[in-house]
Amino acid sequence: MQQSAHPALLQPLSGAPQLTDLRGLIDTVVRDAETGLRQLTNDLAGRSDSERKQALLAYLHRTRQRLLRLHVLALWGDKTRAFGAVSGALDAAARHADAARDAADQLAHTHQHITGTQAPPHDVQTAMEVHETGGYRLLPLAIEEVRPAPTPPAAARAAAMRLMDRLLRTHLLQEEVPAGVRV
Repeated sequence: MQQSAHPALLQPLSGAPQLTDLRGLIDTVVRDAETGLRQLTNDLAGRSDSERKQALLAYLHRTRQRLLRLHVLALWGDKTRAFGAVSGALDAAARHADAARDAADQLAHTHQHITGTQAPPHDVQTAMEVHETGGYRLLPLAIEEVRPAPTPPAAARAAAMRLMDRLLRTHLLQEEVPAGVRV
């Protein structure tokens, strides 16, 4: 029997007994049957004919039952490959369901966000304000908040540069410089 390619089936469960392959199981059953038959032939030497027949019948019944169980196990082994394929399909379906659920949640959140931020279709108060004053009073305030600070005049910039140059020179004179470097 080939082991299934599904990775979840290859990893043993914690606390579960060790898994074995079918070939090893067949070898063990055949070896036990041969050993049992040898022991039986050695043990039957001093018994009566009816006892030998009963012991042989019991041995044959036990061995037949074990071989039947092994046969059923071998037939069931083919179904594990199908189980691995079905398990993989179910895993993929579960991942798709999770992705669909996440997408639906995000869509609902986005819908709530959009509905909360959209302006009413008929803003009567603003329309009345524009009609009465000829302008929109709140628009300049909104633009003013995001407008960058105005640049200072050229004279103020030159004075700031002279101040920065003087401060930088003062700090450089206080520091120790390598030989050959002048400030």
